[in-house]
Parts: sequence; C-alpha cells; structure tokens
Amino acid sequence: MKLLLSFIFFVCICWQLEAQTSKFESLNVGDEMMNIELKNARNLPQHVKKISDLQGQWILLDFWSIGCVSCIQAFPKLQALQKEFQGRFQLIVINPDKPDSLVDHYINTLKNDEIRKSYRSLASLNGDHVWLDLFPHRTVPHHIWISPQGKVEAITNGSNANYENVKSALEGNELKLLKKEDIIGYNVSKNGLIKQGHDKLPAPKYYSVFMPFHSGIGSGTYINEDSISNTFRCTHRNLSIPRLYKLASLQKRIVIETDNIPKTESLIKNDSLKLKNLLTYELLIPLSQKSNYRHLMMQDLNRYLAMERNIEGVLEQRDFTSYIIVRNKNISHLDKKNNFKTIKKPVSIKNIEALYSFTQYLFENIDQKRIVIEETGLSEHYPLNFSLPEDVKDLDTFRRYILKYGFDIIEGSRTVEVLVIRDKIK
Repeated sequence: MKLLLSFIFFVCICWQLEAQTSKFESLNVGDEMMNIELKNARNLPQHVKKISDLQGQWILLDFWSIGCVSCIQAFPKLQALQKEFQGRFQLIVINPDKPDSLVDHYINTLKNDEIRKSYRSLASLNGDHVWLDLFPHRTVPHHIWISPQGKVEAITNGSNANYENVKSALEGNELKLLKKEDIIGYNVSKNGLIKQGHDKLPAPKYYSVFMPFHSGIGSGTYINEDSISNTFRCTHRNLSIPRLYKLASLQKRIVIETDNIPKTESLIKNDSLKLKNLLTYELLIPLSQKSNYRHLMMQDLNRYLAMERNIEGVLEQRDFTSYIIVRNKNISHLDKKNNFKTIKKPVSIKNIEALYSFTQYLFENIDQKRIVIEETGLSEHYPLNFSLPEDVKDLDTFRRYILKYGFDIIEGSRTVEVLVIRDKIK
C-alpha cells in the first residue's frame, strides 16, 4: 500500500477521538491513533496541543526508561534524524513512568555532554501513564510509527529508527519492519522460558534449550540462583552467535573463519538477518553445578550449531602483531590534578584497567590481526588520575599523551588465546 506524502495538506486525517477521563484501550498496527492531549510536552511547536496538530507528518514515538543504556545512547542519533527531516517527521521521546523533575535530574547526572544536549533538544513527554494504556510494552526502546493519515503503521524496536527507513516512509513506501511483540503478563527473567506443558505432567527439572529470535523478550542476560528449588538458571536473550560464544568462553577475542554467520554489525539494521541469526539460550542445572555452566553452555553451542550451521567454536593459540603498553619510567611523579579542561572530549583514566581498555578500543582489530597487550607490571586496579582525548586517530599522537604519565606503547609480537568460530572439521 502506497502512503500519501506528507505535503498533501488537503488529505482528510482520521484521528480517533477519545474521552480523556476513561482508560484507553491498547492500539495495534492498523489502528487509528487516538487524538489525545500532549500533556506537558516539551520542544514541540507552540500550536501543538494534541496529536492531530501534527497532521501531515510522520510521527515516531520513542518509549524509553531511566537505566536503559541503549535508549540513552540513541538520543544523538534520534536528534540527527529530527534535524534531517524537520517539518515532515516528528519524533517524541516518552518516559511515561517518571515526571519531568526526575527525568531532568537523571539527565543532568549523565557525563556525556552530547547525550545531555541531544535529549534537551528532542520533543519529550514524561509522567503520563495514558501512553502505557495505549501502547503497553515490557522492554524498551519501544517505537511506534504513526503515518500522516493518523494510522499506527508499525511497532518496532529501536534499531529501525534510521535514516533509510524514515526517508523511505516519507517517499510514500510501505513500511516493512519487523513487529515488536512484547510478552505482557509473563516475567521471562523470573519464570524462565520453559514451563510445565500440562497440569498432569511434572515440570521440567533440568534442561538446556535454544530458541529463535523473538522481539518481545528484549535482549540481554539474566542469571537466577534459587536456593529454594536448589537450581541455577541462565537466560541469554536474542544475542548473536559470537556474543553467545563470548559469554560461554569468557574470551573477548574472537576470530570468525566461516561464512555461515554474518558480521555482528550487519544485524543492527537488517530485520531478516535478526530473525535468522539472533538466538536465545537458556540453561537450568542444579545449583551445585553453577561453576560449570559456561562449560556446559559451550558444549551446547557446539552441538546445536554443528547441526544448524556446521560450525564450531574452539580455543586456539594464535600469533598477533601487538601494541604493548609498558612503563618507561617511574610513575610516582603522576600529576594528581585532573586535566579535563585542556582536552575537548576527555576520557577519564582512573586505573590501569581503564588505560588498557581504552587503548584496546582505539587500536585493537582482530580482523587485521592486531591486538593490544598490557605489560606494565602493575595491578589492573592501580590508581591513575588523568584524561585522554576520545578522538585520537593515530598511535604516535596517543603515545605523546601517555608518555607524560610514565607509559609508552611498543610494537612487537605476542601469542595469545583466542576463540575461533570456524566450519566444523569432519
């Protein structure tokens, strides 16, 4: 179905009227959006008091919550979308649980200046539970796409809010986005994924299970230790195959030597790839065996993926070109005064672990067979107190910064353990 472009002003917008005093019924894809009041809205044009005042534009409602890292990190990207399509596309971030005062306090505590500024420039609505009645959900981000004709066209996760999809909608193309269907009324984290199938059958005692991607259970990891039932359960929801192998092996360095799984970054914008390549895994074992659960998970992954993809994950020793962090002199002279004011985008370095992690972020690239090694001889918690620029591009510039604090980077070769995901050897 072709959608009418937003510049056709004489179109008849069918906004469904609803009394403000009653509890709203939830809306789904294909329903007409109710013409409700935008209470305490911020950063909307002065004439906009109700949803219908945005007629002729695409509307994207972004439900988020305090503590949702991915929601907050998306604010700059959402601001960029709003700026790009201003006048034809209106984005509104909604936190229905918290009033303006609590949201403002939380935003003010964020250290990332770009995120703070982005949120403050976006249209927002806080503390109005009506939106939970209209669009109930369990996980965030939760996105509602409303057409210029006032119809709910899509309910999606946050990854679909990108330049390509907004541009396609504005050009009148049909939105073909994977629907997010939250499981309401069932706590997956508390109850697990596998339940008793019939009241005359016993409940499963111990098990491991793989499930395909489901948009309604969110993404992440939940660990449950139950001393009453004496069980240990881990649930990893909607994760990529490399991510599952990382969790099982505790190996951060992964080498992919198979064409049977896509690169992780390609999953972000491609719904069809998500359906095929994100998995959920759950394991329930005796509590006494919890220290063994990663080993069991690794075995399960290799058994399942050998059948499904003909791949396996194995730990191997490999040689890599290495950038090695070392001490070049006694570091007792470290300047204890923070130098944040002298650096445009500072990253705080509080200990050796932070220095190592930031250096890895900048320069380690497994695909290019280049890694970062820390050989300072100091504890990872050894205290430091300086900052480094976030946007360093080359190694020589980075070295000049850390030399001031008694560190250096030398190039060499090191043999390290990596997890290799490869075609299964028969």
